[in-house]
Amino acid sequence: MCMKLQKAIVTTLMLSSVGTVFCQSVEELEKKHLASIATPEGKAYESVAAAELSSDLSFMPKCARRAGVNTGAVTIYYEVTSEGEVGNLYMTPDSVLVECIHTHIISREVTPPPKTWVGKITLTISQ
Repeated sequence: MCMKLQKAIVTTLMLSSVGTVFCQSVEELEKKHLASIATPEGKAYESVAAAELSSDLSFMPKCARRAGVNTGAVTIYYEVTSEGEVGNLYMTPDSVLVECIHTHIISREVTPPPKTWVGKITLTISQ
């Protein structure tokens, strides 16, 4: 399960990345995500952020085991500040898995974007 879990996560991270702030609707976050990747610079940054965020996913199998999760999906909207810090996170659906992921992603640093940037990651977990 661990190998398939990590492979699925890395594949998903490489395919879709870009998100933003707490206390906003999914629709608002999705609009910000789309705006972030609408420019050539934003689209190029998407690959950079995805690669850097997926460089260490060693925590995922442990999070999945702790949450008792074998299959499912988690959507993460995240904000990367102009300084390159992963700031606010919005994750759905709310679960033990989401709490565990949050503790490992919040405050990570990546290459700074052209401007504050909103990313979206969908993690698919399968056996």
